[in-house]
Amino acid sequence: MLNGALLIDSLRALHPLVASDPKRAQEIIVEMMALMHYAARMTGEQRILLYYELDSICHLAQLMKLNYGGKVRISLQLPEVGDHWIQPPAMLLAYVESAFRHCIEGEGESFVEIKATVEGDELRFLCRNSKGREGQAGAVSAVPIRTGKSPACIDKQRKQPTTRFSTLRTEDSPDVYSVELTIPLE
Repeated sequence: MLNGALLIDSLRALHPLVASDPKRAQEIIVEMMALMHYAARMTGEQRILLYYELDSICHLAQLMKLNYGGKVRISLQLPEVGDHWIQPPAMLLAYVESAFRHCIEGEGESFVEIKATVEGDELRFLCRNSKGREGQAGAVSAVPIRTGKSPACIDKQRKQPTTRFSTLRTEDSPDVYSVELTIPLE
C-alpha cells in the first residue's frame, strides 16, 4: 500500500500552489492520481505486472520532483519490460517511498538513485539515498524505522509468504542507505 504520509505531504505542497502556481498544482494532482490508480489496481492482488510497478515508481519520482524542486537530485534508470510479473505488488515502491521520506534532511546533497535491470528471468533493483545525521529532526535513517539495523519494510516483506528474493543486500553507511534486490520474475 502507498504510504499515507507521503500523500499528505504532497497535498500540503499542493495547497499553496493552487493560487501561486496552478500549472504545477495540476501536475502534482495528475501524479497523485496515477499513484492512487496504481494503489487501487493492486488492492487484493498477489502479483502485478512489472510494468505497473515500474510505472508507479516513475510517477512517484515525478511527484517528488514537483514537491521538492531542486532540493533532491533524482536519478531514475528503469528498463523497458515485457509481460513479466512481480510479487507482491508495491514491493519496490515501498523502498522508493522510504528513500524519499528520509533523504532530505542532513548536510550535503540530498539524492535518491533508482536503477532496475531485467537479466533473463530476474529483476535486479537498486535504491540508494542520502540520509541525515544522528540527532537531526526527521532524518536519522533511510528506512521506515529509525534504528537502521533491521528495516521494517524488509522485515515485513521477508515474512510474507509470497515474497521471493534471490538476493537481498542492504548497506547502511553514515551518509548513504542502499537496498539491492534480485527478484525472480514470472
